[in-house]
Formats: sequence, C-alpha cells, structure tokens
Amino acid sequence: SVSFFFFLLVRRPPRSTLSSSSAASDVYKRQVMELLRPLALLALVMCAFDTPMWLWQWTYPSKDPVMAASRVTAGFLLVYLAAIVTQIVTKKRLLAATPEGKFDRYSSAAMIGPDRAVGNLLEWTPLFLGPVWVLAHMQAFGWRWQLVGWGYVAARAVYVWLVAAHGVAADGKQKSLYMATVPGYACLLALLVRMMVSIS
Repeated sequence: SVSFFFFLLVRRPPRSTLSSSSAASDVYKRQVMELLRPLALLALVMCAFDTPMWLWQWTYPSKDPVMAASRVTAGFLLVYLAAIVTQIVTKKRLLAATPEGKFDRYSSAAMIGPDRAVGNLLEWTPLFLGPVWVLAHMQAFGWRWQLVGWGYVAARAVYVWLVAAHGVAADGKQKSLYMATVPGYACLLALLVRMMVSIS
C-alpha cells in the first residue's frame, strides 16, 4: 500500500559493512533516502489532514486579483518562515555541539546555507511582491500571472529545501541550486515585464 511505501522511506536503512566497490553506490543511495524521507513525512501529514484538497482550493486561480495576490503573498511568507526556522534550528544545533556554546557563524560552513537562504529571500522580496501587488491593483493579475506567482513561490521553496539538504559551497557556485534559481528568476522577470506593460 501507499502507507507501507512511505514507511519504507521514513525508516532508516540498516547499516552494513561495505566493500570499497559498493561504498560510492551506498553513499548515493543514502543521500537519496535522506532527501526522500522528509518528503515522505510531509506526504503522510498532508494525507492525514486532507491537505491536498484545501491546498488546491487555496492555490486555485481566483477571479479577485486582490485575493489572489493575498494568497500568493501568504504562500511566500510561509516559505520565508521555513527558511527562518531552518536557520534557527541549524544555529541551535551548532551551539549545542560547540564547546561552551560559542561559534563563529560567519566562518561556519554549516551556517552558510541557512544564512544565504534567508538573505536571498529578503533580497528578492521587493522585486517579487512589488509586481504582484501592482498587477493586483491594476486588475491585471489574471490566472496566468497567478500561476507565474505561484511558480516563483514554488521555486523559492525548492531553493530552501536544496540549501537545507545539500548546503551551499563557499564560493556560491552550486549547480544543484540552478533547478530552483533559473525557474524562479524566469518567473520574476516575467512579472516585472508584465508590470511595466500594465503601467505604461
């Protein structure tokens, strides 16, 4: 059944002694399981509270542009809250693991990712929410642009998840983040262009 499949994902696989030839394969499998485990837990919670139905109703395009912009904004703020929680949890974990509870967050490799996720969201917030609310005020935030707005929110959520799962390289160059940043910036550019067309 579906529940049994989720149980297999959530449970930790048993440890075993590995040969050098299978070590790389085992590491890859464990990384995949570590990524799927939180998604499986989230799916179980969503099914338990009938989340798919109200989530669909919440994100379904609205004929009222102000209501649609309000929902997109709320979704974005939830993603930002998730980034803040990730940042706080990481900091508390590092403080607990550091002697005397002191560490330099600016030189800590583990804090680079959560700090960057929060900072990145803050940097682009005006350029996202600005066009969303200008279009709503101009009655130009139709269903196509609502989907673009939700696309950006989804891309930001994937970005936070990738940063939490993989971390961020010190030089900032990490190809795995492109799957979130490229679609996100495309949605952002589309909203900015649409806003300029609407007010011209």
